Amino acid sequence: MQQEFHALETAGQIERFLKTYEDTSCEDIKPYLFTAHMLLAKNVFWPHQKINHFTFGKKQLEEFIKKNPQHLEAKYLRMLVQRKCPSFLKYNENLFQDRDYVLEHLKNSSLSSDYKKTILKNTELL
Repeated sequence: MQQEFHALETAGQIERFLKTYEDTSCEDIKPYLFTAHMLLAKNVFWPHQKINHFTFGKKQLEEFIKKNPQHLEAKYLRMLVQRKCPSFLKYNENLFQDRDYVLEHLKNSSLSSDYKKTILKNTELL
């Protein structure tokens, strides 16, 4: 699922991803769903749809992190979004804090070594 998320590019791919995992009870997948909603914003035409997708995903992801402040993947995903987010949306206040958290806790996490490499690659771009 994690590598599948990183391959998302088109609106169709994102919508299929959301549909595939929307009924999951796994808490670890939820940040990916919330982030996918934000990614969908760049693939829709109408500005109000862009804002709606982004706002929904942002709100859900922020609530998830508030309830799960040590969730490494959620902070990593927020960092990815904030890194690419247009400055006029003013969604970048946790960028370096999340990067530092991810780098500090990644080594001891239970994530696969391949996924750790993906995270490190994406984190180094900051």
